[in-house]
Amino acid sequence: MTRIEIVRATLIAACVASLSSASPAAGQRSWAVAPFLGANTSLPGDPSLAGATVSYGIGAFGLRTGFGLETWWGEGAEARTGAWAADLDVRLAPGNSSGVAPSFFAGIGLEGARDVTDDMRVAPNWSAGGGLAYAPLRWFRLESEVRYRVPFGGPASAPDPIASAGFEYRVGVAVVVRNARSGPARPAAAPVVRRDPARWPTPRTSDERAAVAADILDTADDHLGTRYLWGGSSPSTGFDCSGFLQHVFAAHGLHIPRVSQDQARAGQSIGSDPAGWVPGDLLFFASNGRTVDHAALYAGGGRIIHSSESGSGVRYDDLSTPRGEWYRRHLVGVRRVF
Repeated sequence: MTRIEIVRATLIAACVASLSSASPAAGQRSWAVAPFLGANTSLPGDPSLAGATVSYGIGAFGLRTGFGLETWWGEGAEARTGAWAADLDVRLAPGNSSGVAPSFFAGIGLEGARDVTDDMRVAPNWSAGGGLAYAPLRWFRLESEVRYRVPFGGPASAPDPIASAGFEYRVGVAVVVRNARSGPARPAAAPVVRRDPARWPTPRTSDERAAVAADILDTADDHLGTRYLWGGSSPSTGFDCSGFLQHVFAAHGLHIPRVSQDQARAGQSIGSDPAGWVPGDLLFFASNGRTVDHAALYAGGGRIIHSSESGSGVRYDDLSTPRGEWYRRHLVGVRRVF
């Protein structure tokens, strides 16, 4: 397989993988603006570029466009452009919320450079690559990536080509704005909690329900330390808050909605007085006091177990501690689903 075929195959694979990950339940919508510095070895002179990208994502899937430019000051303080590159990519970033996470992308683009006559010449290209990002904050990332470019038709598609196959390297930062989780329009009625009939004969006594709650909490406890993953719903890869709850309840024949805002409307509403809570109740929180953006399982004794981004994964938190104060102040709902 030639280099061109490899890049084209990577482009197709990235498109398929990205689209398959774009389930509405997979995660939140997000925008990111990312300035960068780079070096492009596919253009004459290996120019250094400065530019920025703008991306839009749903969970792990994203579309990104970017532009990089080499500029210097010529005679008479005149700004001159020596080289540039522009791209449109599909991007897969399965762990783009916190910690260190990889990304993969492929796309098409244009790049230009001045020839020996000082005329700007332009060449289209395929490209693919990958990167690493570190997110010390939910809204901020440090990023690095490498891209391999191949001109359309191959490096020898024209005599004296302005561009050749080569690598481009970038480092930069990204500022991220996240919106509420995406998903289909919610019906007016509360979401249904589906129960496996064989495992959930009705009605159940309060003692039977307490025994089930203890089993559910045992299952939740089994996942202590599982890492946080934005959009995650598997113990092998990681959980976000609602994915963790859905996984734990499904293990006991209770199928609750995937998205925390829907979970906050399922089952029976319970008052905000902790005296009325029982182990197994679901607690919901809103950073802005209105829109649910976090969910946890009540473990009894003033403790919750949840997949916490700020806590780096599945953990217990005590609502009476200084850390627990945030949860007390931002509690907006309690639901009972069995």
